[in-house]
Amino acid sequence: DEIYSQILIAQTADTLLTLEQISASFVICKLEDDKVAVSARSLGEVNVQIIMERMAGGGHLTNAATQLEDTTIEDTELLLKDIIDEYYGEEGESE
Repeated sequence: DEIYSQILIAQTADTLLTLEQISASFVICKLEDDKVAVSARSLGEVNVQIIMERMAGGGHLTNAATQLEDTTIEDTELLLKDIIDEYYGEEGESE
């Protein structure tokens, strides 16, 4: 139930990319206005823009985000996992 700023979750997503064997990071949190935010970062191997666009967000290949209303962190996590699974399924089909 903690509320964090968008700047902090963006910084957290950036920091996670410094860990070994991490090529993309997604940080989910609750914002002050009862929205749930997702901050996504990648080193270029994963197009986080496409993933965030599927969650009504946007951005760039390595830096993207979204804000969702009328949802929970848990439901957002499940949705994100489903979209990531779809993304990897589609990536495999194009090879």
